[in-house]
Formats: sequence, C-alpha cells, structure tokens
Amino acid sequence: MARVSSISQEALLIIEILKLIPRNRLITASEIRNSLFSAGYDIPIRTLQRYLKSISETESLHVECDSRSKPYGYRRSSPKSEFADLKLTPEESLLLSLAGQYLQYLLPTTISTSLSQVFDAARDQLFSHPAATPAASWLNKVALVFTSIPTLPPEIKPRIFSIATEGLYRNRKLEINYSNKNGKQKVSVVSPIALVQQDLRIYLVCRYDGYEDLRNLALHRIMDIRLLDIEADRPKDFRLADYIRHSNFNFGTGKKCRLEIAFRSPVLALNLKETPFNREQKLEKDADGVFHLDVVLDDTTQIDGWIALWKDNAEFLEIRRTPIQDPAAVKMAGNQPPDGI
Repeated sequence: MARVSSISQEALLIIEILKLIPRNRLITASEIRNSLFSAGYDIPIRTLQRYLKSISETESLHVECDSRSKPYGYRRSSPKSEFADLKLTPEESLLLSLAGQYLQYLLPTTISTSLSQVFDAARDQLFSHPAATPAASWLNKVALVFTSIPTLPPEIKPRIFSIATEGLYRNRKLEINYSNKNGKQKVSVVSPIALVQQDLRIYLVCRYDGYEDLRNLALHRIMDIRLLDIEADRPKDFRLADYIRHSNFNFGTGKKCRLEIAFRSPVLALNLKETPFNREQKLEKDADGVFHLDVVLDDTTQIDGWIALWKDNAEFLEIRRTPIQDPAAVKMAGNQPPDGI
C-alpha cells in the first residue's frame, strides 16, 4: 500500500477525508485513519492530524474541530455535502435513521460509508424541523430488547470489519490470523460465505482452504486480515436461512428433538398459545386440568434455558426430551479444519 506523495494524491486524500467527516456527530482522527486505510490510503496518524488541523482552519471547507477533550473530534459545520439539499419527508427520515442504527454491522463498509451522509442528513432533518417532531419522538417510543443478561459488545477493529465485508461483498478469499477460544493464533486462508449477528456477537461463516465444511468465526477474534485477489470457494446452492437453522448458531448440533411436557400452570399454557414454538406444536388440557405440550424443536441448549426460566412457576409434572434425526440437517462431519476454532 503506497503512502501519499504527489500533489494529486494529496488532493484526492483531502477529498476522501472530507467525505468521511459527518455533519451531526463527531469523528476522531483514528476513526478517519481506519476508514482511509480500508480505502487504500496508508497515512501516519500525525500526518492526518496535520491535514485535519489545516482543514478545520480553512473556513470555506466548513469543518469544525472540538478540542475541549482528547481525542479531538471533527464534524461539518454547515450543510455543504452533496446530500445537504436532500429533501426527505419525516417518515423517510425516520426510516433511514432506524435503518442506519440497526444495519451498522450488516452492511459492507464500502456501502455503509457511502450511505453515511444520507443517514446523517436523515437524522439532521428528523431533529431540526418542527414538522418532523412526531417522527423524531418515535425513536423514543420503540426499542429492541433481548432476554439475555445485558453485556457490552466485543470490540471489532474497523479495519478487520471493513476487509472482511469487502471480501464477502466481492466474493474474494481472505488470509486471516485467527485467535481461537484458547488464545492460540493461526494464519489461514478462508472463503467468506456469510455474516451473521447473534445478539452482540458477529460471526463470519467461512470455509477453510482444503476443507468442505463451514465454520463460524467470531469477528472480534480475527487479529489480522488481508484481502486476496482469488475468487472465494462458495458452496453451490448455499442457503443462509437453512444453514442458520441447522448449524450451532442456536447453540445446537443441527439435530432435532421431541419435547413433551406435562404441567399445571395456566399462565404458561396461555403463553404457549399466544406465542407457540411453531405451527406444528400441540397443546391440550386433560380432564384433570393438566396441560400437555408436544412439539418438535431444534435440539439446543436454549431449551434448557427455557425450562429453567419456567421451572419455579410452571408446575412441571413430567419432561421428556427425545432426540430425533432431521434428514434436512446440515452435515457437520467429515474433513475438519484446524482444531480449537
């Protein structure tokens, strides 16, 4: 990766820097450097800081520097971007704001970066115009809540995420240095197949060179990564929905089980009636007032968690869990990639 040298390259670099500076939030020099590195610019942090100082001191560029605390933050101080005159209705602004919030780690960096100013413009219009007040207040009226104990998300290096998603987007192989759960690092070449977010963790579904089965690698455990100009080895007829259903994303092995439970709690019966496990679930009440649940589920540890959640209030009388073979399950046996993944 070449460093910036000529005047023309310097001009292009300044344009790239300006494109990365948002309007309604602060961005640090380190964040800008990571994005530039992903775009092919290898620039030392001190050099970038000098550029940012010059840019913020040039009035016509309309970039302000917040120097009240370190690291300094930068943002556009007037609507001079190509999206400044974008006319959005309050409803459109609300939709784009929600999309930008929830798609943060589900879009390739090349796309999310190009759309960042659109999202910024949407948020700006949402909160700056009186007519948008009902739509803006909607953000404080809806939320997505997980049933698990709240934890902080693992730290993912922006460069790692950027190159991983670029390889996935362009269907190119990746050379990665991966640290497994035991802390052992190994450099390997993989074909990226999919990106899956499970709660706060993001996994790269991939295939190791020389192996047939797929593996799920935690993105935050990738220590280093390099994009290769080699077409990825993508399985034929791969369907992500099927893979998720039969892989261990639900803490299972891809197999099924039959769950039969007898209980007395009418509260649990109502809960199962309102939100059944699936359409094939059977729930009946006998003459003695005992409820009988019969359902086929993915055999995962989440079943244990559900039982533990209800055990004090459901008045369980009998629980039977019988493993069954799912003919559509993804085959996980065969050639195995490096151990300890």
